[in-house]
Amino acid sequence: MGIKRSEYAVLVSIVDLPGLHQRRLATGLGIDPVGASQTIDRLERMGLINRGVDPSDSRACVLTISRRVARL
Repeated sequence: MGIKRSEYAVLVSIVDLPGLHQRRLATGLGIDPVGASQTIDRLERMGLINRGVDPSDSRACVLTISRRVARL
């Protein structure tokens, strides 16, 4: 699949906590929000995760794994 260690850490966090907020992910992994956003962008382009809007807070992005990852 060819993902970086930092991308793997993000992916595992989302697998463990589906619906995780992007900001909470960055805080939990100790990375800055911009770096988290860039990593999430890459994983989303690879089709590994989905980024959506939290129905209870339209300002927050929630992260889930894609069907492709769920099959693994």
